Formats: sequence, structure tokens, C-alpha cells
Amino acid sequence: MREVLLDEALSPEAYHLTNLSNILNILKTNHLNLSSGLGSRADQYGDKFFYLSISRTKSLRIGYKAGQKVIGVIIFDGNKLNHNFKSLPVDYWG
Repeated sequence: MREVLLDEALSPEAYHLTNLSNILNILKTNHLNLSSGLGSRADQYGDKFFYLSISRTKSLRIGYKAGQKVIGVIIFDGNKLNHNFKSLPVDYWG
């Protein structure tokens, strides 16, 4: 019997939704700070201490917590990220 292994891969475009102060800091420093996996239980996925939260959609209703103010969307090349990083699908907002 043949065993099939499915790997999760990012979409060709991956989105990071964030607020204005974070966008300005990223542009100023050319550095994106990762989130810590040491917070609440909702943040503890996988075996890494830090993670980048990205979405498959840039829709504010689906890709970001309701009621949060989102000013900017960073668009990543998901194909390039797939070459160097592993993704883990999580329904973070439930």
C-alpha cells in the first residue's frame, strides 16, 4: 500500500495584516519582529519560540481579529517562503 504525505504549503501570496505603528517600524528598520509563542495557549503551536502570523486572505473579516484596526497589509511571496520555511495552518480566531 502506498503512503501519501501531504505537506502544508503557503499560497502564492501570503498576507500579514498589522497596524500603522508596526508598518512604520518595519519600514524604518527594515526588520519584522516575530511574535512570541510563549504567550497564551492560542499562541503555542509547533515547537518554535517565535512565529510570523500570516493569512491566506487579505480580507479584514477573515484574516484579522474583529474590532482591531488594520492599516496595512504586507504581501509576501509564498512560493519563496516555502523554500526556506515551514508553515502550519491554524484557525487562530476560532
